[in-house]
Amino acid sequence: MNSKRIITTTFLGVLFGVASWFLTKNSPVSAASGFTSAVTLAVILDRVILGFVLGISGWRVNYLVHGIFLGALVSLPLAFFMPNFWVFWLTGMGCGFLIELISKFLVKDTRPAMA
Repeated sequence: MNSKRIITTTFLGVLFGVASWFLTKNSPVSAASGFTSAVTLAVILDRVILGFVLGISGWRVNYLVHGIFLGALVSLPLAFFMPNFWVFWLTGMGCGFLIELISKFLVKDTRPAMA
């Protein structure tokens, strides 16, 4: 397990969580649906958990597929409780994609490739 990768992806999850909060805090959807501080915290924690799961995952597939699939998987439970299911779920996939893309260039993965 690469601790630098785990730290990097978790930190990127924090950044994307804060970015998600920042982008939605003044949107018409959040005002109409009554986003509370609990929902805001849940969105940020969802992205942090996504980053952590991407960091610890040992699944050896294309890194972009890895990010999209795990982004969909991690964001799905919370998406059921969001006013706009599809937007939140697709944003989770996008965050997973971007976290993997950025971490691929920041951290060299030393695990052997799957045959």
